[in-house]
Amino acid sequence: MEELINYLIRSSLSIAILVTAYKILFSNSANFNLNRIILITIVLFGFAGSIASALIFRHLLTGDNSISILMISDKIITVKLNELTISPQSIGKSFVSATLIYNLFYIIYFGGVLIMALRLIHNIIKIIRLYYISEKIKTDTCTIVLLNGNKSVFSFFNMLFISKELYTEPKASVSIIKHEEIHITQYHSIDILLVELLKTIQWFNPFVYGLKKVIAENHEYLADRGTIATTQNISEYKILVLTHSIQQSTSMLTNKFSYLKIKKRIKMMEKQKSKIKAAVSLAAFITIISLVSFSCSNHEDSVSDNIKQEPEITQQELPKAPEVNKTEPLVSDTIFAVVEKMPEFPGGKKALMNYLKENIHYPEQAKKEGIHGRVIVNFIVEKDGSISGVKILRGIGHGCDEETVRVVRAMPKWIPGEQHGEKVRVSFNLPVKYISD
Repeated sequence: MEELINYLIRSSLSIAILVTAYKILFSNSANFNLNRIILITIVLFGFAGSIASALIFRHLLTGDNSISILMISDKIITVKLNELTISPQSIGKSFVSATLIYNLFYIIYFGGVLIMALRLIHNIIKIIRLYYISEKIKTDTCTIVLLNGNKSVFSFFNMLFISKELYTEPKASVSIIKHEEIHITQYHSIDILLVELLKTIQWFNPFVYGLKKVIAENHEYLADRGTIATTQNISEYKILVLTHSIQQSTSMLTNKFSYLKIKKRIKMMEKQKSKIKAAVSLAAFITIISLVSFSCSNHEDSVSDNIKQEPEITQQELPKAPEVNKTEPLVSDTIFAVVEKMPEFPGGKKALMNYLKENIHYPEQAKKEGIHGRVIVNFIVEKDGSISGVKILRGIGHGCDEETVRVVRAMPKWIPGEQHGEKVRVSFNLPVKYISD
């Protein structure tokens, strides 16, 4: 659960930063093709986070989220249980309350995803239905769909929707159809569909809605620039845009003629490109997205962060896994840190963390004195699965050390570990963080 929440926070902040950077660096740029590449990069960056989220779900469902194999100090490998946080409210009902909060989060988040997904499907069905009930004309570049009534002109993939009345006006229809054909030939509908899918996943993120808006704006700039290149009378085209600027709303999935505020749109029609400004802006954006990517990857492993916070645990304090020759019998009292088949708590790793949460209680003495900190306990899972050798590697006293040891010693037998087919003894480190109010 924490992994999903952390992903959503980091992903939302990343998109917010990148969209803001785009508006500062590129919103007034006439390098519309470059702008499109930048915008699609932002969308794909959002999807990369979504894929990471799917991997986290799979990681959680398999239960493989309690034990991690990490590099400690120089070349020592040990197994470290994820840190467990204990507070005065973390006993009894607190675990149930946390579960209820998590369930509520799932209901709200995935409820929003479901609503947005159904909305997207509904809009696609509306367009398809409109296509099948209307008169159609095939051309070399697209299928023109003739609509009854005074409806907006729009395109969706290779379908161009236009009212019959406007289609019969030669002066207007030639430029408008050319405008929409550019949307079609440049596959602008793919951009819109991708950002709609991203909006479905991050329905709560206002910056995704802003991202869709700037993508649609840039599409209009591209279509205007392409239409102007084929017309002999630019002023006439500007008047046409102004005349048809007030349109009825259509599907959120379509590219629409006269989408923007006319003043800015007409200004961008003849704005000149600046290669120097584009190069500087691109360099700045690459720097920003690199920093955002580094920031995200730098926090992916919370357990690694815990390791960095424990400089007192030195190489000499950690049990080492000795070199073993497969042809020689294992020494009976050898204590391993990593083996081929690691010991497992009955019911899996989630069951282990639940056991610890439900049984470790914040000592009254520590609560009264406001004692908090991290206790690190080491224990050995024996060949028969029993727990032995429980000792404190780092303590904070005031009853916290004793409480941690008590619960670890009382653990039920584990499924023992194996090395080369033989049951062996394996050492674990468990960090428990006590937080006082």
